[in-house]
Amino acid sequence: MWHLWYLYALILIYFWCGLLDLLKLSIESQTVISLVLFVFALIFNPLPFLQYPFTRMITFNMGRLLKKYPNIILHRKKIYFVVSLIINAIIMIIALIIQVKFSSENWYMTNDLIFVNFVSKILSIPVILCIYAHLTLNKFTEYFENIGKGSLVIYLVHVPVASVTRIILVKLLHFSNYICLLLTLTLIVWLISTFVYWLSKKVKLINFIFYPTRYLKL
Repeated sequence: MWHLWYLYALILIYFWCGLLDLLKLSIESQTVISLVLFVFALIFNPLPFLQYPFTRMITFNMGRLLKKYPNIILHRKKIYFVVSLIINAIIMIIALIIQVKFSSENWYMTNDLIFVNFVSKILSIPVILCIYAHLTLNKFTEYFENIGKGSLVIYLVHVPVASVTRIILVKLLHFSNYICLLLTLTLIVWLISTFVYWLSKKVKLINFIFYPTRYLKL
């Protein structure tokens, strides 16, 4: 079950950041600490149970920073927003070109956060947030806005669902066409993951599994 590494990585990140919150460290200080831990993890290559949370904590804290300072990218004046988006996008594209040039032939396999893809992956966060925050509200954007509220549930469910579904499609149903496999797998995983999120809102027991702190008074 090694593919479920993200579960304990997420738990350790929550634990570590929660501990630093209790110590009254600001989000800015925690971001600096997470950056130091990121460099440490890549240079000294610790055991996986430290490697994964140490290299992912920087993105977690960046999200917290953007929540605290939304005006960094979500400017009300359109000109500031456009300039911010263009600058971030240009730097991200340049970083991506460097990533392609200096990475191995499997440059597109970016599950790991390392030095060569650090800038492009980090900047993709404000770029996507900029674009989505300024989209015109309609049924399509409202759908994903509502689904975003259950991102934790979907995040936790999608990997095991994808693993089981992939086995069924490949081993039992003998899917051989890669494109068909990819599209079918994506659709099934999305439907099941969002269905579990819907169930978590309707069934208290399922909701408790994903949000125990709503029911436990510590």
